[in-house]
Amino acid sequence: MKTGLSSNLQNIIAKAMVIPFCLLLFSGNAAAQDRRPEYATLFSEGKKEEAYALAHIALLKNSDAGTASLFLGRYHFRNNQTDSAIYYFKNTLSLDKDNSWRSAWAHAELGVCLAKQGDHDAANAELWRCIELNKTKNSRAFASSRLQSVTNPYILLAKFSLKKIESDSIVYFFEKNKKLLKNAPAYVALHNSVYQSLSKEFEPVLPRKLSFYVFANKKNAEKILKRKLGYSLPENASCFSMRDQTPGHEMAHVLSYWSEGTPCKHSNKFINEGIAVYFDHTSRNKMQEARAVIDRSTSRISVTEYWNSPNAYPTITLYPIAGAFVEKLHKALDKKQFRSFIKDQRPETLKQILGDRYDQLIAEFNAELYAPE
Repeated sequence: MKTGLSSNLQNIIAKAMVIPFCLLLFSGNAAAQDRRPEYATLFSEGKKEEAYALAHIALLKNSDAGTASLFLGRYHFRNNQTDSAIYYFKNTLSLDKDNSWRSAWAHAELGVCLAKQGDHDAANAELWRCIELNKTKNSRAFASSRLQSVTNPYILLAKFSLKKIESDSIVYFFEKNKKLLKNAPAYVALHNSVYQSLSKEFEPVLPRKLSFYVFANKKNAEKILKRKLGYSLPENASCFSMRDQTPGHEMAHVLSYWSEGTPCKHSNKFINEGIAVYFDHTSRNKMQEARAVIDRSTSRISVTEYWNSPNAYPTITLYPIAGAFVEKLHKALDKKQFRSFIKDQRPETLKQILGDRYDQLIAEFNAELYAPE
């Protein structure tokens, strides 16, 4: 088992997990938890190597070893080293004889790791154990939310009557509806083809085979799922779709997230939805659809405003404009540049890639969007 990390990977981890770690590891009932260890403070200050070393020293010296082990588990999980993370979470459980808040979090985090590896029965058991321990409000909330999302294959099979059809790249779960199942072979063939096409674009490496849930009864599905169809859970490589949705939209969310095997570092709603719209595998003219939703009676809105404040605009407006903009980017960037950008979807990232061409590209897109009809 590897326990050392390159400085480059440590930089990635620090940026990705410093806030979540501090919130998750030291949140909840503060009175029931020990004083914040020095390595956690060092980590929050960006001193990653020192923090990592001190956590190992604490573990070896048995100085609050349970907390140190929990720290190391989360550290490895955030670096997609799931096997190492599982080792440390299980080690935390063996060290924490009193079943304290450390055990609660270790059960919850272990459940997430097991679900990522596809062992949903075991994941479900660990998450329930965290809830049953009832040590902190935040650990219970975390486990409860993951029970509904990360372990969806387990939950859904229990709550729905589904027919499983497995292909080389996708595991389909069709709601048992006569018309839906009759068309299942054609549906599978189409979506397998789309998967192959998107795979050439993104070269994804998923944590497990893509799960694709297809429903016929929209109202009933949304009642059980407690959210609107369709949507995807990229971290868990899952898509939830109505039978008549565009074939590529939700799939593009997952495959772009895992492009080249590393998860997206900075996601932006405008860009993320633009990727899904552009790669939805329909023949619709993206710029034409974007031009149809703008309000020409008011002042022009630059694409950067949609990008910086995506929640300020309705979906019916945001999505088409985002799709047209991603199309523009896809044509302007080479494959390596585009994949680099979709991993970090902030404007400053595109500025670094394009340099002096950035302002020109934004101006060109705005002009195309508002060109006279």
